[in-house]
Amino acid sequence: MKNENQVSSLVPSKQLKDLGVKQESIWVYVDTPRGYNLILNRPDSDIFKCSREQISAFTVAELGEMLAKYNKNRDFVVTNFDNEEDFEWICQIQRFDSDDYIGETFYAESEADARAKMLIYLIKNKLV
Repeated sequence: MKNENQVSSLVPSKQLKDLGVKQESIWVYVDTPRGYNLILNRPDSDIFKCSREQISAFTVAELGEMLAKYNKNRDFVVTNFDNEEDFEWICQIQRFDSDDYIGETFYAESEADARAKMLIYLIKNKLV
């Protein structure tokens, strides 16, 4: 599987940064004179020297940890599944111990982007 499919893409990653999410990830987009490059987060790397900006590219696991951290009261559970017909990931917010869904349903081509979209929604709507 390509690295790009395992981490949040550039647009939701930028949105999370703009919303103040800590920029701690094992992957990072670096803005160089030739455009954004996805690399392992190693500040000692030569590419960081010519970088104008760094944006964390969060993995599925990192996004899962953030969603769990923000859900301290255990008010909701995150469900996600791959819709094989449409080749997309779907994440929904479900009340704990219930079949009732709250908020929105988030669709994306990767699980990381679906989770990133959910986290963006929760932060923007002050639900976390």
